[in-house]
Amino acid sequence: MQKISFLIFLSVVIFACGEPTVEIGENNYSPKIVVEGYLFPNRQVENIRISRNIPLNSNAAIKRDSLIIKNATVKINGVQLNFNENKKSYEADETALQIFEGETYKLEVTAKIDGKELSTTSTTKVPQRNGSKFEILSINFDSLFYRERDANGELKSFEITFNPVLNAENGFYALGLAALDADSSNISETFIFDNIFADLDAEDV
Repeated sequence: MQKISFLIFLSVVIFACGEPTVEIGENNYSPKIVVEGYLFPNRQVENIRISRNIPLNSNAAIKRDSLIIKNATVKINGVQLNFNENKKSYEADETALQIFEGETYKLEVTAKIDGKELSTTSTTKVPQRNGSKFEILSINFDSLFYRERDANGELKSFEITFNPVLNAENGFYALGLAALDADSSNISETFIFDNIFADLDAEDV
């Protein structure tokens, strides 16, 4: 069993970042292929999303569809994936490509962005089942408000007790933080204006 304090983890990340100011210049930008997707054993290969980056200092209004690359060449172990217009992602026919435990798979992507021919690859191995599974044993809070404090004025933090996967080949666990009930139509209730790095109001969002 292992215990993780989310507060300690976040403090290390925040205070290791240095000054909360980043100078952004046009010269820092170069086009890149962005890949997001997961492979699951005994399931169809689908929802492999291929998109592109943009300059951070771009003043143009960016729509999500404009970032999606629809005409990329996407292959897994040599099998061509097809673009699904409804899902805005790439997928393979179940009869053409199957995913098995313990096997290695290589993703290859080529695409043209801003007139440049780009390519990227990624290789992953699907882990074997080993008789154990990740299991959360206890958690002290279901949710927390931003920088919520207890009756003594101390910052609250998540504490989770869990069983790790034994002999896991990946060797790490990912932690995610997500806002509940986020809604851009009601910014005053769903956006954190009490920000330790900047003085914000609704017009800034």
